[in-house]
Amino acid sequence: MLSIAHRLAIVAIAICPLLASPIAAIPVLAEEGAPLDLTGYTLVFDEEFETLDVSPWGPGTRWIAHTPWNGDFGLARFADPGPDSPFSTKDGILHITAKKDEHNRWRSGLLSSHDRAGYGFSLKYGYFEIRAKLPPGEGLWSAFWLIGVDGSEATAEIDIFEHYGDVPHRFTTNVHVFHKTDRAQSHTARIFNSIPKGLLYSQFNLIGALIEEDWIRIYLNRKEIWRTPTPPLHRQERFILLNLALDPHQSIEHTPSPSVMHVDYVKVWARPHEAPTTR
Repeated sequence: MLSIAHRLAIVAIAICPLLASPIAAIPVLAEEGAPLDLTGYTLVFDEEFETLDVSPWGPGTRWIAHTPWNGDFGLARFADPGPDSPFSTKDGILHITAKKDEHNRWRSGLLSSHDRAGYGFSLKYGYFEIRAKLPPGEGLWSAFWLIGVDGSEATAEIDIFEHYGDVPHRFTTNVHVFHKTDRAQSHTARIFNSIPKGLLYSQFNLIGALIEEDWIRIYLNRKEIWRTPTPPLHRQERFILLNLALDPHQSIEHTPSPSVMHVDYVKVWARPHEAPTTR
């Protein structure tokens, strides 16, 4: 991995991320692998996957198996829990399995901590972390991400990591603002995080985001690797999503079936005097 002191994290500010439009780049330099310090923080969400409390749409479960805005995506159907579920747990590890069915159609899994009625876990400021080992393979699209609860003006999205299987030596972090009425105000801060090839497949890694009023900081194995200013529309509560999808922009001709994303835990720490919302 490149030394943080010798690489610039490039923030891509897209005038409109949904169209081919000019992109301006400004440098943002993280500290030299600054370690995570959670002194004074409180663990407020602790999912260790000894069991899995999930339903298709809620309410009353910790997780639902779809995005709460009915916006499932990718080339694999996000399947419900039940017979031939994409989810299983063993020895405290969640397995999310992408595979072809008997009709050669792909299905996989997604978890969201909010349902479409607004029930579930969310937090404004704190540290959000996953410990996971990802599957290798062209076509696979693993992600751990956050969405702001208030989407009235814009969708505020933080992709703590997206990993595309055709690029095994990196993962992508995005901080998006997608305006609903004025697309010219939509913008994205993005970094392609270079890592040793195969690191995400050979071991469990900790990947997290520390979110404050002024900065969003990204950590790999509890060391800071990037930071970007917190956009005003991100100063709100946010909920958690994680998934194993199939990327429509990659070939899936040789995607391994089955492919399994292993998740040891998802945890969230609230900053001092910050309380989560759990409805």
